[in-house]
Amino acid sequence: MLLGLLANDLLDHLGLWLAGSGVGDLGLVLDDLDDLLDLFVVLLIEGHALAQALHGLAEGGAEFGKVLRPEDEQHDNEDDNERRHAQSDSLEDGELGLPGNRTFTAVFTVTRTGVFRIEYGCESDRSTYVSMTNHTYFNLAGHNAGMDCEHFFVANAAHYLPINEQNIPTGEIAPVEGTPFDFRELRPVAPGMEADDPQIKQARGYDHCLCINGYQYGRNLRRAMHVEEMWTGREMDYYTTAPGVQLYTGNWLGDEHAKDDANYGWGAGFALEAEMYPDTPHQPLFPQGIVGPGHPYSNVIEYHFMRH
Repeated sequence: MLLGLLANDLLDHLGLWLAGSGVGDLGLVLDDLDDLLDLFVVLLIEGHALAQALHGLAEGGAEFGKVLRPEDEQHDNEDDNERRHAQSDSLEDGELGLPGNRTFTAVFTVTRTGVFRIEYGCESDRSTYVSMTNHTYFNLAGHNAGMDCEHFFVANAAHYLPINEQNIPTGEIAPVEGTPFDFRELRPVAPGMEADDPQIKQARGYDHCLCINGYQYGRNLRRAMHVEEMWTGREMDYYTTAPGVQLYTGNWLGDEHAKDDANYGWGAGFALEAEMYPDTPHQPLFPQGIVGPGHPYSNVIEYHFMRH
């Protein structure tokens, strides 16, 4: 159900470099080219973490940067009911362009009841912005099913964030009613991916933040999304403490010879990315993810898997 690549192939397939990754310092998009340098991705690969700029911009054009960063710490704990893996890393004041000596943590837990939990955290000795998330691509019909599937979604969201021509939120928090973004009742996602809607056309599908109801900073783990795949009967509930979830429907996938020699094209998988709203530092009306002394960051994500 997870799209992906063999570890040795990750650096050669930039179209899928986000599959299965964790995203921070500031996940997703900011409306400032300098701020794009502040984004990085951490991938656990054979005992290392891969820190990669989302948009490492150099003079003359945009380039992806690739840096292998050794793990600072990892810890596994297993008992009768769950298995846990902890990971930590740090950035010095000014590193990646943001203030503060920052310590990042991620705890991954798998339970026997079909729950996969990620607990992200960050502490900083200076005020700074943090938003950490996960960008795993799913296809509940199977990682190589492509569009040969029937995904239905429910979202606990009455509003979403429209985007501009650069795919950056405009600052408006718009109601979903009467739009392709209204998933308050179970509905198929595929028709909306090709809807005659300017927002959908701009992103070539869904690549928008849904504003999840009931946000309370660092608290209130609640169900944000429910996904069903009708042919296989597989279901997934997606929980988070974050204010938003970026729904991305693989609009730019185009990878050949992935795992099991699969080819991933447009719409072959979807990602749910629990997050602070994109471009939050430039939008004072958005919930702010400012971290500093005595004010740590946290985001909990849970995936619950079932079959009907």
